[in-house]
Amino acid sequence: MNDLGDDEFGFDEFGPGLTGMNDGFGDGFLALFALVAIAGVAVTIWKVSESRKMAREAGIDPGRATAMTLLTDDGFEATYLASALKSPTPGQPREEPAPADPATRLKTLDELRSRGLVTGAEYAERRAAIIAEL
Repeated sequence: MNDLGDDEFGFDEFGPGLTGMNDGFGDGFLALFALVAIAGVAVTIWKVSESRKMAREAGIDPGRATAMTLLTDDGFEATYLASALKSPTPGQPREEPAPADPATRLKTLDELRSRGLVTGAEYAERRAAIIAEL
């Protein structure tokens, strides 16, 4: 063996002629892989945060928007479309539903009481408020 660790036939532990050979290909590939992985995670975090923001602004459940973004291929785009359809166009006020007439409100209140969804005291209070508006 010589001082490079070769045996008398020119072989070392790596094979013939590979002693000390390192072109950096493996290190460069690993660095590129790490950068791509970090970029993928960063884009995913951005998509989730943007979809949650759009959902909150449109009155959509942010949790469902997050699930849609993460679990489907076109989830981010679907969240964008849903929020755009639910939101009014900029500069245009939201349409408020027209208040129901007192007769309809009294009928609804009677139905709620008959189904047990309001107590007698709540019924009396709301009924008096509706009649007071007349």
